[in-house]
Amino acid sequence: MPFDLIVNLRARQYQQDPKLLGRMRCAASGRCRVHVTRDLAELSEVVAGLAHRGTQRVLLSGGDGTLMAGVSALWRSFGDAAMPPVAPIPGGTVGTVARKWGVDGDPVRCLRRSLASTL
Repeated sequence: MPFDLIVNLRARQYQQDPKLLGRMRCAASGRCRVHVTRDLAELSEVVAGLAHRGTQRVLLSGGDGTLMAGVSALWRSFGDAAMPPVAPIPGGTVGTVARKWGVDGDPVRCLRRSLASTL
């Protein structure tokens, strides 16, 4: 699977809805790998693995902080190599960046839409 979804389990929507992760896994099933992170160390480890193995797209589910931390970790891990395209998937409190990019609403719906657009 050439796409990877990184979920920040500490993001607000995942904290408020314990079943959201399961629904995200179902939506991603067979279409992208799901990586669950709880802190910056886990995020760095996941991203280092992606840089080593390669990926065609990274979807970051959380809030604005998740998106910024994820892009920063990708930049550090990929170094001089081209970073993969990145897309936000809502999951945090506000999601200002995702909304500005036209990604808003239910995280599962947004994930499905993002995966459908990458076929």
